Amino acid sequence: MKHWKSISCVALLAAMVICGTSMAALQATKSPKPAPKAAPKPAPKGGSDAAKFVPLCNGKDFSEFTPRKAPASIWTLKDGVIQCKGKPFGWLETKKSYRNYVLKLEMRYPKEAGNSGIFLHIGKIGKKWPKCIEVQGKFVDMCKIFGLGGTKGTAVPGDAKARTKAQKKHTEWNAIEITVKDGAITATLNGTLIGQSKPFDITEGPIGLQSEGAPVEFRKLQIKELPAPKTAKK
Repeated sequence: MKHWKSISCVALLAAMVICGTSMAALQATKSPKPAPKAAPKPAPKGGSDAAKFVPLCNGKDFSEFTPRKAPASIWTLKDGVIQCKGKPFGWLETKKSYRNYVLKLEMRYPKEAGNSGIFLHIGKIGKKWPKCIEVQGKFVDMCKIFGLGGTKGTAVPGDAKARTKAQKKHTEWNAIEITVKDGAITATLNGTLIGQSKPFDITEGPIGLQSEGAPVEFRKLQIKELPAPKTAKK
């Protein structure tokens, strides 16, 4: 009886060894777990769109601009700041033409709260001003949108309360952002929406900085061109 018990114990131990070996072999045949994915690299500082903006002015000279109506001597460039004497009347115009884009800039009046503006889609030059769309730079009406020189479209006076709340002193830098899409204009002041227009009858042309009576300064002019709208397939 003891002899059979010994045999049974040996058989049980053998079965346990065989079972353990089989389980180990089964585990070995399973596919290895995939390595953990590397964490994505953080986006560049300033956001993914930051790299798409390019300077409108090279910061050294006015080789990318043409002075209109007034002599070039009223415009100077110092430490990246475009300075305008304000007289005589005229404007500084980009040599390149633009259609759809986002334009960023900062402006201020170093002396009195004066008058100036940003010209968009500049066309035929008239007796005083060109045919264009103006985003107002006049301190009391900043970001008002209207046409000049016979441009057809509905003027947008802008949100006066929002303007007053967003605006800094005239001697401080006020940031203006202008979005242009197929003749429609959106203007913000220090990050606050002031006005948004329906399309005007001009949709492409150079950009201009206006001289209209008072010393004015501009800096940090940056532009991001937007892709052309997709046309419907016929």
